[in-house]
Amino acid sequence: MVKESGYSHRRFIEVFRAAVGLGPKLYCRVLRFQGALDLVAARPEAALVDVALEAGYSDQPHFQREFRELAGVSPTRYRDLSPAFAHHVPLR
Repeated sequence: MVKESGYSHRRFIEVFRAAVGLGPKLYCRVLRFQGALDLVAARPEAALVDVALEAGYSDQPHFQREFRELAGVSPTRYRDLSPAFAHHVPLR
């Protein structure tokens, strides 16, 4: 993307962050995470390792760490909560 934009690497990140509100790396992490949330919601019976791999994570521990970092709960806990909307965790 940087090459196609014609900007330097640093300038591309500045422009991207100004337009999106996140740096490109974090934006891609969030997109992958949202895809994982959609998979968990669509297939609640699926093994989490399968969800992790299908969503693009290299392995289940990586998926678990990122899920907990971005959602504040583990994937198992998220599944147990059964949120009404895939991208929301219910508050207590």
